[in-house]
Amino acid sequence: MEVGAKQAGEKNHVEAFAMIFVEKNLSAELSDFVAKNRPQVGYDREAKRRSDGALVRLKIKGQRPDQPVKLICKEPEAAQAAARNGEQFRLCVVPRVPEEAQLWVVENVMKVGSFETMTIVDSNWKTHGRRAV
Repeated sequence: MEVGAKQAGEKNHVEAFAMIFVEKNLSAELSDFVAKNRPQVGYDREAKRRSDGALVRLKIKGQRPDQPVKLICKEPEAAQAAARNGEQFRLCVVPRVPEEAQLWVVENVMKVGSFETMTIVDSNWKTHGRRAV
């Protein structure tokens, strides 16, 4: 997939790659993706689950190597609010951008992170997530 991410690419190139990669690879289960990546929102995309039309919020983190994921600013609040309200909030980690990109989906970040800023070590997002691609 071409989106301009190079091995030494800028962070915004890695993130742009990850956004497109997630939408492409989750399109069988989710539809109607809407960009929400504003700092005050706390997540990057909203989509509808194809099976029942339920709203799903996606926080997308692109990385070059595998490394811990930190939810910062409004991101932990968005995850907590979704859990409190019985809503879907998924963390989508796209490591190894661009050559060996993978997609890991963590459907319950509240169970796997610690909370000063929410940090989810790579072994946890791999253990508790599912590799989608």
